[in-house]
Amino acid sequence: MNRIILLTACFCLGLHSLARAQEAQWIWSPEHPRGQAAEGDCFFRKTFQLGSVEQASVTITADDSYELFVNGRKIGRGQSIRQMEQYDISRLLARGRNVIAVRVTNLALGPAALAARVFVKPHDGGWLSYSTDPSWRTSIDATPAWSSSHTDDSRWKPAQVFGMLGETAPWDRREEVSPTQVSENQRFRISQEFAVEEILGDDVTGSLVNIAFNEFGHIIAAQEQGPLLLIYDSDKDGIVDKTRDYCDLVENIQGILPLNGDVYVTGDGPEGMGLYRLIDEDRNGALEEARKVIGFRGQSGEHGAHGLSLGSDGRIYCVLGNHVSYDGQFADSSPLKHTYEGDLLGPRYEDPGGHAQGIKAPGGTVIRLDIEGESVELVAGGLRNAYDLTFHPNGRLYVHDSDMESDEGAVWYRPTSLYEVSEAAEFGWRSGWAKWPNYFFDRLPTLLETGRGSPTGACAYDHMMFPARYHGSLFLADWTQGQILNVKFTKDGQAQSEVFVQGQPLNVTDVAVGPDGWLYFCTGGRGTKGGIYQIRWLGSVPDSLTDLGDGIAQAIKQPQLDAAWARQSIAALKRELGASWGETIAGVAFSEENPAKYRLRAVDVMQLFGPTPTPELLIALSKAPSEPVRARAAQLMGMHKDSDKVAAQLETLLGDADSNVQQAACQALIRCGQQPAVEPLIPLLASSDRRLAWAARRILERIPSEQWQDKLLQHAEQRVQLQAGLALMIAQPTSSNAHAVADMCRGMLDGFVSDRNFVDLLRLVQVTLHRSGLNSEQLPELTKCLLAEYPVAEPILNRELFRLLTYLNAESVVPAAISFLQSDADLAERMHVAMHLRFFQHKWTAAERFALVKFFEETQPAALGSSVPLYVMNVTRDLCRDLPLEEARIFVSEGAKWPNAALVSLFRYPEELSDADLQTLRKLDAEIDRPGFEGEQYKRLRTGIVAMLSQNGDPASLAYLREIWIRSPERRQAVALGLAQKPTDEDWDYLVRSLPVLESFAVGEVMDALCKIPIATDDPQAFREVILHGLRMEQDDESPAPAIKLLSYWTGEKHATLAEWQTWFAVRFPDSPDAKLPEFEKSSPWSVDTLSEYFLSSEGRKGDWAEGRAVFDRA
Repeated sequence: MNRIILLTACFCLGLHSLARAQEAQWIWSPEHPRGQAAEGDCFFRKTFQLGSVEQASVTITADDSYELFVNGRKIGRGQSIRQMEQYDISRLLARGRNVIAVRVTNLALGPAALAARVFVKPHDGGWLSYSTDPSWRTSIDATPAWSSSHTDDSRWKPAQVFGMLGETAPWDRREEVSPTQVSENQRFRISQEFAVEEILGDDVTGSLVNIAFNEFGHIIAAQEQGPLLLIYDSDKDGIVDKTRDYCDLVENIQGILPLNGDVYVTGDGPEGMGLYRLIDEDRNGALEEARKVIGFRGQSGEHGAHGLSLGSDGRIYCVLGNHVSYDGQFADSSPLKHTYEGDLLGPRYEDPGGHAQGIKAPGGTVIRLDIEGESVELVAGGLRNAYDLTFHPNGRLYVHDSDMESDEGAVWYRPTSLYEVSEAAEFGWRSGWAKWPNYFFDRLPTLLETGRGSPTGACAYDHMMFPARYHGSLFLADWTQGQILNVKFTKDGQAQSEVFVQGQPLNVTDVAVGPDGWLYFCTGGRGTKGGIYQIRWLGSVPDSLTDLGDGIAQAIKQPQLDAAWARQSIAALKRELGASWGETIAGVAFSEENPAKYRLRAVDVMQLFGPTPTPELLIALSKAPSEPVRARAAQLMGMHKDSDKVAAQLETLLGDADSNVQQAACQALIRCGQQPAVEPLIPLLASSDRRLAWAARRILERIPSEQWQDKLLQHAEQRVQLQAGLALMIAQPTSSNAHAVADMCRGMLDGFVSDRNFVDLLRLVQVTLHRSGLNSEQLPELTKCLLAEYPVAEPILNRELFRLLTYLNAESVVPAAISFLQSDADLAERMHVAMHLRFFQHKWTAAERFALVKFFEETQPAALGSSVPLYVMNVTRDLCRDLPLEEARIFVSEGAKWPNAALVSLFRYPEELSDADLQTLRKLDAEIDRPGFEGEQYKRLRTGIVAMLSQNGDPASLAYLREIWIRSPERRQAVALGLAQKPTDEDWDYLVRSLPVLESFAVGEVMDALCKIPIATDDPQAFREVILHGLRMEQDDESPAPAIKLLSYWTGEKHATLAEWQTWFAVRFPDSPDAKLPEFEKSSPWSVDTLSEYFLSSEGRKGDWAEGRAVFDRA
């Protein structure tokens, strides 16, 4: 039992220090003068101590090329200073000492430099920065193990700094250009017809995460972890130039919506996490009241409550990351009614790093509410962490969702994607490996994949100051790729993207269109440099576009209706027109002579400012010749829940000749809750347009199944059968319905089924089994039919078929599946099969298990995301749970090649180990305790070996543990726990000297062991460490009894409290530092723990003891 506790405990907690957030700097070796770097390599290292890591990334660029290593493992390379590359290193960092190492190659005598942003977020704290600065160590020579965390770099020289990333010549600008001339330098890459200008710098704004323009054209900006700022034009020259605090009642603001003179924000306020309405009650220019509109549950932060947008329906829309959810009851009118996990095999493999573990469907969501928060509806789900949402002028809503980079290379990886959010939308994000692929027909498809990145702000361009090709397009910010994308749409709704502007760097967090028609963006995030920038077109805009006209024409032509300043202009115009407003604006909407865009705008203005479009007006508009007018009319009809005339017209529009109108009618029927006849839905269910068929099926789910089940499950069109079966299993997943759907699928398999229909059939069977709980024993004929189809040549079909056969435990496919692992098929497909094989209830032969383990251990290329090897580690663990001892011994003997299998095999060993087993363990430990074996799997294996050797307790093994303690300082905690199992006099010194590096879970056991050894001490430092550990126990609401017991054992004195022992210490050792915990400044990068561990390391032992003692005292 003790060895298992030790093995588990050593994985749980770690030391961590604080680091000051900062922007990266360009650095190089001091051996070379600036601009005169010699041809060849320069090596860089940054070491730091960590505890448990939630998220971490490196974004890097170098002149001329680089190779990046994390704890000795090469993870990437690049050769362009025009592009910063980001790497997710979350799963590569370890508890304790870590190192980021970079080799930069300079190809010719001249300028050379490195810049890297390194951000780490511990589970229990905020973001830390270890970005390039003078604390990085450099060398122009390196040993073979230069990138290892074991390497002593104390003789390496501190880096010389050339300047801040983004400001420094020649990498960010030309030498002859000053840092303030941002729009003319080389920091931004943009078409020559545009200019970029810094409006306000970091010294004024600090790090910003959100911006929005208010009714007066002022910028409201959210400072990272700070207040809202009001940024305004003090001298009326059209450029904002002054900043003042606007509101400090809500922190961590990640969504801003100025509305009706108030400001709605998402963040942490006086009543916890929520959506707040900030009010300037006395109109003195400050927001002095924060009124909570709705609350959220979960964890605020980067996966919390994000962007806000006002819909043309007058409702507030909010996008929530997958770590939070609305804390109330959704209205019955919510479009999204049925959510489910959708994966068959369990227990699910969750993310090994802990991200989103246990979070259930619907994951990240889009919700909408009225301005008072009295009615909150769930609109869409299945998102990961979209940061913003934006309405297109055509009324459609879009979100740009993030990926999970550490999943890259796995079949469940979801790239960064743009989605169109419709009523009851489901996008299929699920935790761990259970994410739904894009082809599942019970989720909506991706509109556009945008590659790796971290999406931030988004806006639609509905102004006239940019060229016409940008009108009606989206601008999407990407923080890690340092770019703003422009997305344009085709008439049929397809999307195409291009890079609009790219920076070096461009830590862009939000974008917005200003009253002047220019695009504004802000920078910041994770403590990086903030600012506000303007992008303007250098061309000449025709007067015919800028002249909005008079009267109602001004309201119709008003650009950027989604902006507060635009709505303010229309409200003022409405007051000016008085009684004539209503009739005039309705006339614009109704007149066939007006262009469609004017009629659409008139309807939107009526919806927001009145008079609200009546059902009669909308029905009339839905009969217009213009398809966009009909579609918008249909869309707004969804607001009229109780109108029979509206319901009848929407049913008619299901047969419209235009698919956009049909889809709008479907969305409206879902929103208003009306149930049309089934017959008009049938052609839509059969449509090849996934979005249209999806919307029709959502309506079918709401119609009582007795009206359609028999007819549609037996329909001649397979697409109709499949959609009907899915609707039935989503809305009414009873056992009888499941059998009916299973029989339908089996019947389809008797005839020809196209590839597309087959993959949907397989997914339908999965949903049927998942929702009903039926298994192979209850569906033997269906299992036979599916088994007869395996294998299939098409990879996706094979993938989903094998997923089903695994759940149904069709063991006869195991030999063929193992052979498939040795084929030249795509690695992701083979990994999919291998990971599913472990779920078979199968008596594994030694040859089968060896083949599977060999595949896992030897087929993990560097291109895989950092989480994938850890998933493999967990699968290997489960595969080997019933491993025979003889097989376990073979895996351990090959542990240097197969560390995952070796680690699991340790649990199969008996309590009493033979001499041969002990010798094998010691040999393996020596083989992997050296450079080249820094991976997490090797660290865990080394800890497991320590547990085994300490449990056995033979003299040779204990001597070997003491040898480890001396040669590998980073393993001292594990060794101390091992020696504590059967402590002897010889272990006393090792245990006492380990006290400074022990974490809380290990302290009690080591102290109890010291109480069993008949040796005392008079060393003040040992007493002080015990008292400090006791104080930390009290801080963590744990009993300090082990510390008090050890102090009494050593001294023979009795004191009941730590306060009494502190007094005793002060009297006994008056010249020693006080035995009390320090109060750290927030910006301090050191703690007593990290200093202690450093001084016990090889580097620390080479320092001057007197100076070290002084530093320690000051800590």
